[in-house]
Amino acid sequence: MGNATACARVIIEELVTRGVRDVVLAPGSRSAPLAYECFEADRIGLLRLHVRVDERTAGFLALGLAKGSGAPVAVLTTSGTAPANLHPAVLEAWHAHVPLIVITASRPRSMINTGSNQTADQDQLFGRHVRAYAGLADAVPDHRTWRFEMARIMAAATGLRTRMPGPVQLNVEFSEPLLPAEFAWPPPAPELSIAASRIPSEPTTLPAGAQTVIVAGDCPPDVGRAIAEDAARAGVPLLAEPSSNARCGEAALSTYRLLLASTLAEGIERVVVFGRPTLSRPISSLLSRDDVELVVVSAYADWIDPGRVASMVTDAVTLGESGNAGWLDAGARPIGRCGRASMRCLQHSRTSPDRHWPPPCGPPSVPRTSCSRVRLVRFAILTWHLLAPLRRGSMPTAAFRGLTAMSRRLSALPLRWSVRPTLCWVI
Repeated sequence: MGNATACARVIIEELVTRGVRDVVLAPGSRSAPLAYECFEADRIGLLRLHVRVDERTAGFLALGLAKGSGAPVAVLTTSGTAPANLHPAVLEAWHAHVPLIVITASRPRSMINTGSNQTADQDQLFGRHVRAYAGLADAVPDHRTWRFEMARIMAAATGLRTRMPGPVQLNVEFSEPLLPAEFAWPPPAPELSIAASRIPSEPTTLPAGAQTVIVAGDCPPDVGRAIAEDAARAGVPLLAEPSSNARCGEAALSTYRLLLASTLAEGIERVVVFGRPTLSRPISSLLSRDDVELVVVSAYADWIDPGRVASMVTDAVTLGESGNAGWLDAGARPIGRCGRASMRCLQHSRTSPDRHWPPPCGPPSVPRTSCSRVRLVRFAILTWHLLAPLRRGSMPTAAFRGLTAMSRRLSALPLRWSVRPTLCWVI
């Protein structure tokens, strides 16, 4: 008998075939068949295996690898309470459209409700926070079903047919023996090719004349660069948040927070939004104004509308002639001078013993830890804005913006450092 080994091998083969290059393993006895197959695949160079003892850390590492690479990443756990520790990472992946494949090893269904050790009902463990769920069992060697379910799960994780990538759960019931064993390999089955469901969409041409700004929220590096190029070509001011990867080009305003706090903000008539914004309150306030035409550009089937005032949702836009000429000329130079003055203030505060930066925040009743965290966040964001002209095009940036999760962010730091330097926000 070697059904557990056969099932595990099919799972790992399908992961590799459908684009997975990184697997994170939180080891345990019930997931041993998967661990052995992952080790062998890593040994011959088919994938990279990352081992973490703590499941919560493993989940966020897999999340960071998927976020940084844009490719699906799998995380494997044993049975019992281990899969539950992945829920924070699953929630973040759900809201941030990150292709995270959660593979949870389980004991045979006949052992549930018997009081057996490390045995729990793991079906639909993450509820509606996964794009799809599948359950496999090795009781009967059914290679065709195993491959079919893997193809379906991978298509759901990558959003190949739905334009909604995100986390998925595959629960696998392994029976003993769990150690590698010989088995009869079936004849090769026809390979299933899944075509992406893409409805060609012509860019929406926006009417000319309105004083327009572009707000770029959290975006992948290639999307961020394209946004910066389009903004520069159209001559539209670009308000790019730190993780937008769009803080480059002539249109990007590094100190846009100063602009939004000035009377110039009252002249904004149209906002075109890319990615996931709302990192700062000035941006949230701008996107909630009733007197502004809000156009949301989204590559997914859903979209972001924090103020619930959007008048259009589209896949792409073409910017017509803007009415920004005089308005931008009147505001860009003062804002630039304010940015340079803020930089001089920052430099002076670092060398002056009687000055403190960032300034104290909050009333005395605010807990010191909370106040310190707020000061750190504000200081990091302001420094990022002021240093933008020195960093333009230097390195891609990644951050967890789905739920802006605070826990275990350091676990996701590796990202794509093996490929090129990447800046990850961890505050």
